Amino acid sequence: MRSAMAKFFILQPMLYIDGKARVFLRDWTGADFPASMAIPPLDQMTAAALLRERGHEVRILDTNVTHEPPQKVIDEVAREAPDFVGLASGWEALDGDLALLGEIKKRRPEVTTVIGGPPVTVHPELALADSAVDYAAIGEIDDPFARLADGDRSANLAWREGDEIRTTPRELVKDLNALPFPARDLVPSRRYRAPFLKRNPFTTMAMSRGCSRPLCTFCTTNIYHMHRIRLRSAENVLAELEEIVHRHRIPQILFRDDTFTASEKLVRGVCEGILSRGLDVTWRCTTRHDLVNPDLLSLMARAGCHHISFGLETPNDDLLEINGKGATIEGQAEAVRWSKEAGLEVTGLFMIGVEGDTPESASRVLPFATGMQLDYAEFNIATATPGTEFYRRVAPKIAVAEKYKNRWVYNTSIMPLRQLKQMRRRAYMGFYLRPSYVLRRLINIREVGDFGLLAKTAARLLLS
Repeated sequence: MRSAMAKFFILQPMLYIDGKARVFLRDWTGADFPASMAIPPLDQMTAAALLRERGHEVRILDTNVTHEPPQKVIDEVAREAPDFVGLASGWEALDGDLALLGEIKKRRPEVTTVIGGPPVTVHPELALADSAVDYAAIGEIDDPFARLADGDRSANLAWREGDEIRTTPRELVKDLNALPFPARDLVPSRRYRAPFLKRNPFTTMAMSRGCSRPLCTFCTTNIYHMHRIRLRSAENVLAELEEIVHRHRIPQILFRDDTFTASEKLVRGVCEGILSRGLDVTWRCTTRHDLVNPDLLSLMARAGCHHISFGLETPNDDLLEINGKGATIEGQAEAVRWSKEAGLEVTGLFMIGVEGDTPESASRVLPFATGMQLDYAEFNIATATPGTEFYRRVAPKIAVAEKYKNRWVYNTSIMPLRQLKQMRRRAYMGFYLRPSYVLRRLINIREVGDFGLLAKTAARLLLS
């Protein structure tokens, strides 16, 4: 057991892949953020708060927003000589993250390194095979990071013992109300800005962990959350909102819940609390179409919600069923209509290349998206990641040469990857370059600075 305070550095590094800067979410998704836009690292801020609560010294180095190169991170760690360096990786980020930790180990061999994230949770050997890594954090990073600093290896960790890898049992944080609020003072909070929000700067928070309907075959949420959902209390959420508004003076929230409206009772309690306390805050969220109704959406809008995202995925009822979505096109269209009637902007999240997809069915995604009168749309290539049912079904159909070191695969059984990427690019261009859409977005720009953010984001999306 460690007897003294430990110094712990949490890294949120920007990586360069094929010469391009990439920003990874480094949470349960393991994905990169659309347009590589930096958002406040919620998991890392929570881990930092828990470490600090237990008496340890902690820093967060988020070079996604400061735009410092990897060498700057290496130099900073070498100069400060922390006891621990930890980060959460992603499916495409793992090689770059391992290389970064390798350089840190060269400069400071005595530093204990720990890496987490979905790929490491599923296959800790991917990280522990590298001599630069001392520990793999399994699942949510706050608990294993704090355990390591405390000298406790009893859960949520894996490490090498000779030629073997030892993995301890998984334990979820049961009471989310017991966690300290994220350490927003440890990141440059005023520098997080985005064009798709009502106000800036913004921060991230969550009322829950996990999904209330964790059956989608492609979703990675179960890797972290083990088919469970855990909720905070309305009072606990409101206390954090008050801290954000009054202490940090941040006016905008991006809720990172998998399914924001999983509990209508919780959402109503939070919204009514925002209104009764007069909190000046605007926010956006993501949820399922079958967990909203007109009355709830109207209350959310009155409490500051201005934008809602739905995972619409594909305009085909049969494909929605095959992929475990439990949705219908009619039900999704109804939820979008209700949201627009409540005065909310709506984003539709789509995937190209889901199980059962064909070039013909995938080509219907764009007209479906434009026909729903969405404000924004996100088009992704369906990615089958280890630990998901989608991967179990699709991976055997993909040539070994197309696999990315057993970390993830694209569903190239339906069409070549080049064609999948072309369809995604055509979808983005067809949605966002419509003259009527461009004019509407320009009219709605609130500040001069937002124009630059919007243009930069659009360029990244269209060139992706």
